[in-house]
Amino acid sequence: MENSADIIRTVFNHPEVYAVELKENRRAVGCVGILIGSNSNFEISEQEGEIAYWIGVPYWGKGLIPEAVREVMRHAFENLNLKALWCGYFANNIQSYAAQSKCGFRFHHTEENKYNQFLQDYRTEHISRITYQEWLDHTKE
Repeated sequence: MENSADIIRTVFNHPEVYAVELKENRRAVGCVGILIGSNSNFEISEQEGEIAYWIGVPYWGKGLIPEAVREVMRHAFENLNLKALWCGYFANNIQSYAAQSKCGFRFHHTEENKYNQFLQDYRTEHISRITYQEWLDHTKE
């Protein structure tokens, strides 16, 4: 639980970060946000953003993250006028990849031996991306 509090306090302590709440009782069970330009963990332009999210283990696989990510994507493209969004997932995190894929993200590249400050180790991270036009096309499907 302490690790979860650290993640919320540091990684998700930025503007454009929102709680993921349960509909039935508004209990916060995670968070999702947009890290724009130089605030991102990736080398991206100021017209691009990184979607980052975290959700408690008991809520994995319930569709909460794809729903929240889709809404944040809409906000990023329609209100913030971003040109592209990036998102990463660790090599062994199939559920995170599935969530991104449902939202229209597509694999872009892999970064080997990327340091994870919370797990304090090095991991392989796959990076996916979606452009504004790809998002428009995906929302029509």
